[in-house]
Amino acid sequence: MTSAPFVRFHARVGVRLAFRLLAPVLAGLFAFYYLLKPEFLLLLARQLFGRSTPLAQGAAVGAILLLTARMASLRVSFGLGGWLRHLPASARLERQTAAFAVFLAQAPLLFTLAALSAFGTRDMDRSILPSVAGLLVAAAAAAMTVVPSAPVLLRWMLGLPATVAAGSGRPALLLASVALLLILDRRSGGIEPARSGRLQGRLPPSLFWLGLDARALGWTIVLGPIAGFFPAALTRLFLDNNDLPAGAIPAAVRLGCALSLVVCVAVTSGLLAARRPTWPWSRSLARTSGRRILSDAAFLALPAAVGLIPFFLLDDRATLAGAALLPALAVRAAGAIQTASESRFGVSWTLTVEGSVGAMAIGLSPFSAILLLGLFPLILGDSRRRERNLKATRWVELRHSAAGDSLTWSGR
Repeated sequence: MTSAPFVRFHARVGVRLAFRLLAPVLAGLFAFYYLLKPEFLLLLARQLFGRSTPLAQGAAVGAILLLTARMASLRVSFGLGGWLRHLPASARLERQTAAFAVFLAQAPLLFTLAALSAFGTRDMDRSILPSVAGLLVAAAAAAMTVVPSAPVLLRWMLGLPATVAAGSGRPALLLASVALLLILDRRSGGIEPARSGRLQGRLPPSLFWLGLDARALGWTIVLGPIAGFFPAALTRLFLDNNDLPAGAIPAAVRLGCALSLVVCVAVTSGLLAARRPTWPWSRSLARTSGRRILSDAAFLALPAAVGLIPFFLLDDRATLAGAALLPALAVRAAGAIQTASESRFGVSWTLTVEGSVGAMAIGLSPFSAILLLGLFPLILGDSRRRERNLKATRWVELRHSAAGDSLTWSGR
């Protein structure tokens, strides 16, 4: 079997993920342009790509690309240990094509970073080609780092420095990054299957389901709070670099606080939907739909609450008003996780759109917080109804042809 069908298959996967990522990236750029004005974007571009040290630039670019690649890898790697294992392809080809799909999924972010690099180095006597080439190599290094392959320690020991070195945009470091990637590709094995295991120790019944969700996410549980700190940093920069009237400062804090909650809950719920789908066995237990929704909502609210700490340092009253979005947002996210496979869009995109509307309402008027708290029972009731009507044993198509799949019993 030639490698062309594998490449085409994973290229389509990467392009689909890129289109899903394109809308949030464009929406974020529009929000930055509208709220922070073009001057702030130019200042950020010059600071990141023009005035920063190679290590600082590489670390910033590498962190952004690794975070995006990790989110894309969760979807690309889903099911790679199933029917694809029966195809006559080498383990190295499977790993390379999966990394290629993750690389393509980062295309919107690469285009954005390349544009910022062009603006940041426009006033300097320096070519933009090394920066663009460094972004491409850094994206490839991030994709090879996050795709689950063995050995894990070698993958991070070589992939992480390669991502940072390429992101610096310096020719010498770029060549070193390419050398590290060649060694990594040579030494890496095939796709590493998902590990199975059991919860160690015993948890009280009230904490068992929280522990189950935490084990499903693993270390990726920190990605939500990390993403939530970006709106906090942007809010602080906006307040420090603009001479605002006294009445506008609480509004900016409320908006930034609400957007931080939206980003954190959207990222965490998307990861939870991918790593812990609807479980038919759990629905056979003596637990009501309300308890299932509330347990997931509590798990999603805990990491998001960590992101409120920086806003309390700015304005505690405005932060309390912005935090009023969290109960309704967490319950809506818990309901969206249960019906994630029935939606044309991902859980993260759904929560981002709906949560942004609530965040803008809170930013415009603090009385919207009271309205959102009043809507909590209605949102909880709607989530319970959707969860009760969900058929947990339904067939969820994995978007591949049934012919040749041994699990379909098609007889062909």
